Amino acid sequence: MKYKIKKRLQEVKEKQENLLIERKIVEKRFSFLVESFGPIENYQTLSYEQKQVLSAKILSEIHRLQKNNLISEQQFLADILQNLFKGFGFGALEGIIVEPFINTLLSKIGLGGYFKNFLVSFFSTEPSRIVEAFKGCENLVKLVSEALVEATFMMIQEKKDLDGVGYDVLRNAIGKTIKGTTFVKEVENGMSKIICDVFDEIYDKAKDVLDKVQTATPAEK
Repeated sequence: MKYKIKKRLQEVKEKQENLLIERKIVEKRFSFLVESFGPIENYQTLSYEQKQVLSAKILSEIHRLQKNNLISEQQFLADILQNLFKGFGFGALEGIIVEPFINTLLSKIGLGGYFKNFLVSFFSTEPSRIVEAFKGCENLVKLVSEALVEATFMMIQEKKDLDGVGYDVLRNAIGKTIKGTTFVKEVENGMSKIICDVFDEIYDKAKDVLDKVQTATPAEK
C-alpha cells in the first residue's frame, strides 16, 4: 500500500515537473514570435500588414503545437496567451491575434461592421476559443459559424426601430429559427470552404518562419 502511494506521488510530481518544463518552452516560443516584431507594448505601431503576419504566425504555431501533440492540456495554452499579453491590457490580445485574423476572414466572406465587432469580442474575451478553433479547420468552421449565428440572432433582438406586438412575434420567431440546428448547419456548410481556405492560408503564410523557430533551441531563442 505504501509503495503504491509513493509511486503515485512520484508520478504526480513528474507530471507537474513536465508540465512546468512544457509551459516554459511554449511561453518562450510565443515570446520569440511576438518579440521578433519588437517589444510587445509597441504592437500598436505595427502596420496593418505586420499585424496580419504576426497574427498568422501565432495562430499557426497554436495549430502546430496541437497537431503534433506538443501540449498536454488545452487550458494551459489559453492561460499562456492571457499571461503573455495581460501586462499590456486586453487590447493587446485583441489587436495582435484576433482582429487581424477576423479582418482576413471576413474580407473573404464579405461581412464586416456588426459581425466583425461580434467575432472579435467572441474570440478575444475567451482565449480558449482561439486554442479550440486552431485544432483544425473543422473546429474553426464550427466556432465561426456559431459566432455568426449568434451575432445574427443578437442583431435581430436588438433592432429598435421596429415596434409593436407583430414585430415582436416576427422577431422572436426568426430568432428561434436562426438558433435552430438546421440553420446552423446551413451556415457551416456554406462557410466551410471559405473558412478552411483562410485556415490553410494562415498556416502556409507562417510555415517558413515557424520552421526556423522549430529548429531553434530555447537557449538560442
